[in-house]
Amino acid sequence: MQTITTIGLDIAKSVFQVQHQANQAYDACTKAVATFPTELRYQYQLGRAAQFKDRKQAFEILSRFVQANYAAAFNNLGGIYLWDRKDASTAIALFKRGSALDDADSMTSFVDLIDNGLIRTPNPEQTKSALLHRAAELGHARAQRAYDAELQNLTQERINQANQQQMMQLFGAFVQGVATRWLDGPTQTTTVACFTRTPPRILPNRNSRGRSAVAP
Repeated sequence: MQTITTIGLDIAKSVFQVQHQANQAYDACTKAVATFPTELRYQYQLGRAAQFKDRKQAFEILSRFVQANYAAAFNNLGGIYLWDRKDASTAIALFKRGSALDDADSMTSFVDLIDNGLIRTPNPEQTKSALLHRAAELGHARAQRAYDAELQNLTQERINQANQQQMMQLFGAFVQGVATRWLDGPTQTTTVACFTRTPPRILPNRNSRGRSAVAP
């Protein structure tokens, strides 16, 4: 069993690895942009890498890409507005625009906000299902898993609703049948015959001992 100390060291090691990889990515993207200054994808990747190195630079780069309608940038910039600037309304607008441009990450972020109650839609389940389905079609692995889970939940919900409806129909038929028999059927009465034994009669003649004879 791991102790608190070893768990803490593992977490620190993971954070260091992520930070180290982020630094490497930032340096690689910086060199790529310097070598190929007109290549937009390298500039965009530099903006992504800068989120772990220089948030101000990341914001400036990603903002330029959003203005140019570069689909993938909308989710990244929306995340900065949501988490760094606490501006949920702007983040939602960016996720919406990114989703309209077929960016799968923007779609999953939009679904996350629905789950967290930050976005209200007339039919949230249907909206989530449509977004996850489209994101899955675009090859988003997490969206595919989430969409499969949504389908299972919807299928189980429909089964439960069908079972409940069937039970209500059976109960309604039962109640209607009882009411029909009560209103339309003849009333049955049961007559119980009570038999009373007749008291014995005393005969006038006497027996040899002087007692009156009793007739059965």
